[in-house]
Amino acid sequence: MLDSNINEIINELQGQDVLPQTGTIIGGPRNQFDKKGQKKQGHLFSVIDEKPIGKGGFASVYPVTLYRQDETGIAKKSINNKSFVTKEFNLNKLKKKYSDINVENLIEKEFDFCRTAGHLSIKPPVYDNNKCYLTMKRMPGRSLGDIFIELMGDPNSLTNNQRIKITYALLWALKNQVIDRGIIHRDIKPENIHVKIADPVEVNIFDYGLAKKADEEDELFPGSEFWAAPEVFVRLRHDNKADIFSMGRVIAFLWGENNNNYLDGDPFLNSRYAAKKLNLPENAKWVEPFLKQMLAEMQEDRTDIDSAIKQFKQLVSINAPMLKLPRYSIANHSNVNNPRFFQNPIKKANKQLDIQQDIKREFQDLLEYLPSQYSHYRDNKIFKKTIGRFTTIQKMMNELEQIMNEKESRDIPQALNNFISHHQNKPLHASEANIIRKIKDFLEDVEYQNLTLRL
Repeated sequence: MLDSNINEIINELQGQDVLPQTGTIIGGPRNQFDKKGQKKQGHLFSVIDEKPIGKGGFASVYPVTLYRQDETGIAKKSINNKSFVTKEFNLNKLKKKYSDINVENLIEKEFDFCRTAGHLSIKPPVYDNNKCYLTMKRMPGRSLGDIFIELMGDPNSLTNNQRIKITYALLWALKNQVIDRGIIHRDIKPENIHVKIADPVEVNIFDYGLAKKADEEDELFPGSEFWAAPEVFVRLRHDNKADIFSMGRVIAFLWGENNNNYLDGDPFLNSRYAAKKLNLPENAKWVEPFLKQMLAEMQEDRTDIDSAIKQFKQLVSINAPMLKLPRYSIANHSNVNNPRFFQNPIKKANKQLDIQQDIKREFQDLLEYLPSQYSHYRDNKIFKKTIGRFTTIQKMMNELEQIMNEKESRDIPQALNNFISHHQNKPLHASEANIIRKIKDFLEDVEYQNLTLRL
């Protein structure tokens, strides 16, 4: 249930005609940090539309309108460019239908995985009147399942260039939003993928309700059998290669694979022989070598995601040489602590230098911003009580300035990691911890794609 304080606030805002008088409204503390590293104050309210835009076996999805109340108590409708949806779980129905499953556990796990994926702007679950609500960003574009329905009626509704760009974006989404996050999604299918076809093409994977950690085992049958990997049917141990297989099935359909190989016959046999039975239209035959690697029956024979991306790029360069593929950044920088990661390769040094200069410029911009964030300490009437804290902040700023002045671009990320290691194990006030948080955010935001491709 929503606590009494939240209900009182909702009632008060309804009395002021800030929130609608009817409909379902949920809310809670904002529990977020802004781009400056400061904790957001006040409350966030979601006004849920009456008509759902989607229904699944576990939840219904509704559009929501967000209202934000700041620390002054003033509440107003969110006017940023993001739109949101909420998944509504009927807890009583789910517990009756799945009596052997801890439903709340599954919802909490989905929240954790969505938060780990990083691209959904998900809010903590809210429980009220035997229902649970998960609010998250509404993805641009539309369901890939809807796009596939159009393709079945009109194979020419997408051009080959559009198929190429969508394929490339699908691979990068699987890498950035799933595999590099240590997640096994286990329900990769068209209905769980949103695609914005207009340039720049954007792909977002969602619905992490059946996901698990890479080293976790459970007894759930994951996902839809039309897209599942062979090892899933026979309950073998499975890893991210299962998601690679499922994405291979999705991409094969995108390129015109016969839908009989999905819908007719035994789903296990369709999955097991997906590579052998692959038979794309003549103008898409060049994609088959790449897909067969993703659709290999045995896990050990199946390609990894980085190799799949590389092979597809090579095939595109041969078969569509005039098409320029977009550059995607690596969202999870697992190599950030590897000193070799920042070494200069011998080839393409000029382009590498440009990337490194960008790192230095970005870091300089960050340092110009940070001092202003804490300048209020000098004029604060309780400055005497915070003088020790301000001295610590100033020391931290001096260290960062020294890194900026003395380190080459390629050495800055490693120096910043050393800075974080030095400070984060000490007792820190909130403002000092915010500096650490901003540096971590900076390291995550730096685009390393071109550096890794040159190693």
